[in-house]
Amino acid sequence: MNAPIPIQLAKAALHAGMVVPVITLRHLDGAPEFGMVDHDKLTACLIGRLCQLCGARLQDVEPIDRTAAKAFVRQHHYSSSWPAAIHQHGMFDHLDPAWPRLVGVAVGLVHADQ
Repeated sequence: MNAPIPIQLAKAALHAGMVVPVITLRHLDGAPEFGMVDHDKLTACLIGRLCQLCGARLQDVEPIDRTAAKAFVRQHHYSSSWPAAIHQHGMFDHLDPAWPRLVGVAVGLVHADQ
């Protein structure tokens, strides 16, 4: 029995009940050769910052305003506090291209000696 397919891979190509990674080499008839890599597809994923499993765009990291970063950290961090920050960047996923979702925050901190 195969394990259930995660929702993120619901639209992925299947073969014998298994998800076929985007970078998998395929025969002329379209059948996948599991364990073999299509180097053109791999290169496209690396250059385009795409997931090698599903082909979705990987997370983007961009500067974000302090208010949004602070709200995210206070809601999701175990300490629920905001540090003395120099700068902040948001990590966004693009599962829905029309609405990028903030999934993480990286904060540059002020050193204790300053």
